[in-house]
Amino acid sequence: FFFFQAEDGIRDAQESRGLGDVYKRQVHGDKVKAEEDESIVRVSEQILAKEPSDKEVKACQVIGLIKQNKLEQALKEIQKLGGNAGPSLNYANVYALYKLNKLDECLGLIQKFRGSDEKQQLAYQIIEAQVYNKQNKFDEAMKVYMQIVEKDKDNEEYCELVVNMLSAAVNNFGKEPPNRLISIGEEALQRDDLIRELMFNLSLAYMNRTDFEAAEKLLRRFEKALEEEQEDDQEDQNDKVMSELQRDYI
Repeated sequence: FFFFQAEDGIRDAQESRGLGDVYKRQVHGDKVKAEEDESIVRVSEQILAKEPSDKEVKACQVIGLIKQNKLEQALKEIQKLGGNAGPSLNYANVYALYKLNKLDECLGLIQKFRGSDEKQQLAYQIIEAQVYNKQNKFDEAMKVYMQIVEKDKDNEEYCELVVNMLSAAVNNFGKEPPNRLISIGEEALQRDDLIRELMFNLSLAYMNRTDFEAAEKLLRRFEKALEEEQEDDQEDQNDKVMSELQRDYI
């Protein structure tokens, strides 16, 4: 199966979507603008030279480094604080490890840092699910995503998280997607029927349940959405070919 995986930005490339952007908004997102990353790091370092214990400035420095993909350097800056980093930098630590594919270490810190605050728990769960995806532990990833979307239906990234949940289920070969997962996908589609990735992954979940009639219907909706966008770029052409191949399989 070909499927859409919304890991660090899904295929329509909107800035508001993708786990990387979820992270950036959650941790001092308003303080660090993309075009100011280098200057933020430079000014933060100047301030920290005089006030090395200022965790808010340290957080801005670290996130600036992460946004420049200087992940190892970001981790070194966090380690300088020892065990006294604080919630924002603990989360930055976990995220940087995830991006560096240090997955076992990342999971260990998620268990250590997962706080009692519900919003913080959800933030860690998002990374936890992605780690399981990267480790090909699709059943675990699917279950964590289901927990997330059940808890936080008002999340700005709700439909994109459902895309991830469905991709884990589709990749979990040999196991039929549970009824609740299908219901969540259908509910998400009612909330936002313009997300092509949601249509496509839900259609594959239907196929895994041998509900070929529902799958074909949704694939045709997917192809219609492509036509209505009228962009006709190479990505859209590829998506249409993949949809047609799935319908041929049916």
